[in-house]
Amino acid sequence: MNELRRTKAHFAVIAFCLALTYVLGLSNLKSFPIVGAEYNSTLHLSATRFGPTYSLPETVDTVVSDKVHSPGYVVLLNLWNRLAGRDLFALRLFSVYFGLFGVAITYRLALLTGSADIAIDAALLAASLAFAVYFTYTVRMYGLLAMLSVSVAWCYWKVTSMARPVPLRYWIAFIAASSAILWVHYLGLIALAAVGLYHLAFARKDRRWLQTCLALIAAVLLFAPWLPVLIAGIAAKSTPDSNALSSVDSVLAMASIYTNGLPFIAPVVGLAAALNYRRLGQAQKYILILACAIVLLLLAANEFTTLLYARRIRYTIIFALPWACALAIGLNLLPAWRLIRIPFLILWIAGFAAYSSTDDLLLYTNWLTQDQHKMPHYQDLLYEPAVVTNESDFIVSFHPDTSLTWQIPDYYNQIPGKWAGLIHIWTAPDGIPAFKSSVPELGSVSSMASWRFPVWLIYNPQETDLGSIPAYAEGFANHYRSCGRFVEKPSSVIERYAPVDVSCALLTSADPLAINYDNGTALANIHFELDADTLYVYSWWSRTDFGKYTYTLQVFDSEGAKAAPQTDNLIGDSGLYSLSLDVSSLSAGEYVVRQIVYDTISFKSQPGQVAGSQTQFQREVEVGRFTIGD
Repeated sequence: MNELRRTKAHFAVIAFCLALTYVLGLSNLKSFPIVGAEYNSTLHLSATRFGPTYSLPETVDTVVSDKVHSPGYVVLLNLWNRLAGRDLFALRLFSVYFGLFGVAITYRLALLTGSADIAIDAALLAASLAFAVYFTYTVRMYGLLAMLSVSVAWCYWKVTSMARPVPLRYWIAFIAASSAILWVHYLGLIALAAVGLYHLAFARKDRRWLQTCLALIAAVLLFAPWLPVLIAGIAAKSTPDSNALSSVDSVLAMASIYTNGLPFIAPVVGLAAALNYRRLGQAQKYILILACAIVLLLLAANEFTTLLYARRIRYTIIFALPWACALAIGLNLLPAWRLIRIPFLILWIAGFAAYSSTDDLLLYTNWLTQDQHKMPHYQDLLYEPAVVTNESDFIVSFHPDTSLTWQIPDYYNQIPGKWAGLIHIWTAPDGIPAFKSSVPELGSVSSMASWRFPVWLIYNPQETDLGSIPAYAEGFANHYRSCGRFVEKPSSVIERYAPVDVSCALLTSADPLAINYDNGTALANIHFELDADTLYVYSWWSRTDFGKYTYTLQVFDSEGAKAAPQTDNLIGDSGLYSLSLDVSSLSAGEYVVRQIVYDTISFKSQPGQVAGSQTQFQREVEVGRFTIGD
């Protein structure tokens, strides 16, 4: 099948590849909490999570200060942030589009071979390459880097292979892609060097050859303004890490990640390509040589700069999409490929599914080193519709033996209007409970006795057995009780907890009585339970001004006469309050409870508004009714 005879089935497969990339990206945008590297990307957008967005020069200045990366990706992320917002979901979505363009351009590069079969195979392989797919839903530059590497390869071939004069748009595209890859990541130089080596060794030396050389020089010159920062970063580089991979280990690691954990594929395809090299077309040879050159240059650079670590093997992502094309070429050279094509693709996709959850992928994406797979899924508190948080809530998480990476509490600690803070509890190696708390005074088992706030408890059931954690079994469970499970997934459970002396109905009511006072004080709900001669009153003050105001409860009968002595209670910290009223002296009938909030010093009553009905009041407001039977 040649390029001009593509069928509807062919286009259907390409549409499937793009849809698969999009679905895999979207389905993972909310699947895990922020990763440390993603948090580092957000630091280039604003001084604080909810602060004003940096101007573009300010974003560039933050990259200059780091002396680690080129600024291209975070500048684009800054612009995307202005359009889509700074929520983690929106920032990750940006990378999904790079993934889509990456698969599309991989298809176009493979189509240069003149075989539509090779092109659709390359697209299928790229769309289901687990290591590459991971970077299509993370807030890092590697998805863009992969896309640009294959873009440079495609643009180069277009400008060097045309028999007619090259249209200006192709020269612009080639120079722009070649310069952009440097502005996105320094490792883009490896991709350019691979193209350059091919150009020097295999391209025909004519006027077009010279024009291409000048175009590459122009692309590098466009990067020249950043060279002082690059040189400063190299000069400031620390001592090489002893964990750097050797050349052999690097090859084995790449054989694992770029075959979905099926490394035998690489030598088989390599042998097929070597045996059939002489009968290959020039475009096929170009793609194979380019992929080999990228690997060899990465290995050579690693010998001089200790570039590759198991946790930083992501630097090889420039190889991913050219490799998908080279792999498709090699597979189509196998003698029985038409017979084994479907079984192989099934095996490849099965390998993708299996490899996506292996420790190898966790290691090579740096999750294993940072224990990212052990982190509680805090993002579910924001994205699961069953979870409705309150500004006075605390998020409490448990793990048997793992703390949090510093970026996670910094990102999730205090979200205005969502919750008051985060407390993570684990057991240290010495067996003593350890705490990481946004409020230091709450960071101990002994402090749990004084906790009076509503809690959302979150943990990973695959990692955590609550009953086996001393801080939970001997501390938290003695002072709090579960009010229901709101999220239950294989890797995430979220439950609502209240102090043992507080009714769960206060927190779980489908129709809470919320009152907002003009002084800023807020009552999230109030709940009454009558038990024999005692009326229990549970109130949830979600926003307070400690000690400045007092609330009083007054009981009136059906005639409007005061039926019982009023109670006056100081409003301290935000949280949960419980009290009991003796109603043994009341006769049978209907009773109304009214509440007044007043200034503790001046005794001035505070006006407000009932949130649900929007009813305004100046002094007192009805908060409940109860009936005493005969």
